[in-house]
Amino acid sequence: MVPRSPPHPASDGNDAQTQTETITLRTRLGDQRTDVLVLSKQADRIQIMLQEGGHSLFCELKPTPDGLAYYGVSLGREILYERSRKNVEADIAARPPPESDAPSW
Repeated sequence: MVPRSPPHPASDGNDAQTQTETITLRTRLGDQRTDVLVLSKQADRIQIMLQEGGHSLFCELKPTPDGLAYYGVSLGREILYERSRKNVEADIAARPPPESDAPSW
């Protein structure tokens, strides 16, 4: 569990951030599933917000050693994103480039 908002590093062009992407997580010990908001998605980590509002919980998911899933711990519970690192890299690569606010003349 991260007690504060995760830092927002300067974008290097590899960070696929979106305001509307959600993913489904599963608790490790049970089959409880929940949808969470993705704050930042990179191949080496996924930053998520578990709850919104005054009691927001942030968590960082890291790839498992075998690269077949991502895991993190929130409030003492292990959570899993059951998607491989290769699949996440493909998702990131398939996204359209972010739109610029600059005028297109």
